[in-house]
Amino acid sequence: MPGVNYQPTTKIYIALALSFLLLMLGAKLFTGLVIDNTALILILLIVLMPLIPSIKVIRWGDFTVIRELELIEADLQELRKKDQPLVPETGLVACINHILRYTPNLALAKVRLELEDALQKKAGSGGLIAKQDILSGMESARILWSQGLIEPEMYDALKRMIYISDLILDNKTSPPQEIRRTVELALEILGFLKASP
Repeated sequence: MPGVNYQPTTKIYIALALSFLLLMLGAKLFTGLVIDNTALILILLIVLMPLIPSIKVIRWGDFTVIRELELIEADLQELRKKDQPLVPETGLVACINHILRYTPNLALAKVRLELEDALQKKAGSGGLIAKQDILSGMESARILWSQGLIEPEMYDALKRMIYISDLILDNKTSPPQEIRRTVELALEILGFLKASP
């Protein structure tokens, strides 16, 4: 899978799991070993268990679990230890909360645009880009991080937030509580972003 950095122990485990599955298949074909569905499912669970940490998104129909939100919360926890976030303007928070009540996807889109606008302004005010240049949120975040203007935890949280908001906005069937949690985290990221010099 692209983007997944397997540890050496994971590579060894994958090789062992594949050889185990091949041995099991060979035993079934050549010795007539009978394996029922329950045993097969349990064996597959045992084989796949160590790969769970590398899974970022699990989708089953409309059911979506996003591990990235937990990683964003961990990044924000690290930032909270260093600094307190600035509370975004009460008008903005009230507007987003009002939209969130009726159309959660629109609220997420609004807070995502606010994040991109704040990143663009921060990069422009630092003289890193020309005022008329328009960069994506990821490009602006990368430039700010490479110049040391945002901390690595903030950069990681921004990358994940942009990824998650794109995923949710493309999906259009994410549960409202998942969108609410994402909007709350995005507002906190926005507060940290505006609080940093």
